[in-house]
Amino acid sequence: GGCEVGELAVLGPDVQLGPRCKVSMFASLQDGVVMGEGCRVEERAIIRGALRAGSNNPFQQLVMIGGHSAHNKAERRGRIAIGSDCTFEIGAVVLAPRGMDGRDGLTSIGDGSFVHMRAEVSAERESACTRTCASIR
Repeated sequence: GGCEVGELAVLGPDVQLGPRCKVSMFASLQDGVVMGEGCRVEERAIIRGALRAGSNNPFQQLVMIGGHSAHNKAERRGRIAIGSDCTFEIGAVVLAPRGMDGRDGLTSIGDGSFVHMRAEVSAERESACTRTCASIR
């Protein structure tokens, strides 16, 4: 039932890992990340909170989840919700929500979604992605 954390992996404060999670070397999980059972975070993946992921999600090499651009003075505001059995291929990006009209935003990725290599997911409303995602902006 324990987790495996690789050498030189970085786990920030308030990171929660479910049973049988694996975090590979050089991966980074930052504050406010909650991973469900059996998730795998591969080398050089970066995952930032606020984020809650269900079970059995592989985050492959160089994935960036929760990144943010300050373009036009935008601010990170909200959370990311990821279902179970989702796959994030090499280099996939899921941007942090910016919120709208003074409210927190939500980027939601449904159960069984597949985010293709180098695809980008960005949403300011629920249901950003269900099933197959490829360069959704």
